[in-house]
Amino acid sequence: MSNIHITRAHSLSDDELREIAGKVGDSLVSSYGGSTRWQGDRLCYKLSSAEGSVEWDDRDVVVKVKLGMMMGMLKSAISSEIERKLDEYL
Repeated sequence: MSNIHITRAHSLSDDELREIAGKVGDSLVSSYGGSTRWQGDRLCYKLSSAEGSVEWDDRDVVVKVKLGMMMGMLKSAISSEIERKLDEYL
């Protein structure tokens, strides 16, 4: 199993972060399939052979993804896509 853990600093409101988390989740679902759901202010997503979350506090946005064996081969591409989206929106 392969893991992705990306942390980025922010100075945004909860509403802005909720919108950004939704866009990151939508991008992953569009590219790799799966689905997203909200648990409070935490976006959880489940993809084929992967699961993860986007959450935040007053300073940082944290994206965590656990990739199964099949998705592990795409770790670099998935990580790059997440970083690109965070760079675009933060």
